[in-house]
Amino acid sequence: MERETPAISVYRYADYRVYLRDVLDEKLRVQPRLSLRALASRAGFSSPGYLQMVMSGERSLTPQSAAKVASLLSLQAADEEFFLLLVGFNQAKSIAKKRQLIAKMYALTRSGGAAAPVRILGLDFAWYNFVILEMATCRGFRLNPETAYWALGQKVSRQDVRKALCFLETQGFFAEY
Repeated sequence: MERETPAISVYRYADYRVYLRDVLDEKLRVQPRLSLRALASRAGFSSPGYLQMVMSGERSLTPQSAAKVASLLSLQAADEEFFLLLVGFNQAKSIAKKRQLIAKMYALTRSGGAAAPVRILGLDFAWYNFVILEMATCRGFRLNPETAYWALGQKVSRQDVRKALCFLETQGFFAEY
């Protein structure tokens, strides 16, 4: 049996909870007789309110429950892999783990898993994002938009540098710049 692909692309999201909310809202809109409780039951969760608690941030997905949700969403293999990586990324505590997961997400999109233009976590992922991330971890480097702009040889606009810094900060890569 071939799986249906949701019209909403997981590659456009920085937060798996927002993606889950959007996809489930669309499912419920298309099939008005469905409910979150029914979907939770269909996925194999014992708590009928589990999906609602995940979307509201009261609960987190474990690797096993993330796999159940991916199955419920009928994701294609590459989309499912990206979703699972996104869950791990959102829940990772260390910068090292976040870097590892974002590298896998980037590799997955580069291998054809995502439609062009490649976007990861709501940000156009270009070479300079990795460079800025590395600058953030260098001892003695005072990271701010202006120093990053000059360190990149003025090859990236100041606006793109600011967007990348804000994104990396909100995703927990560093405390502040």
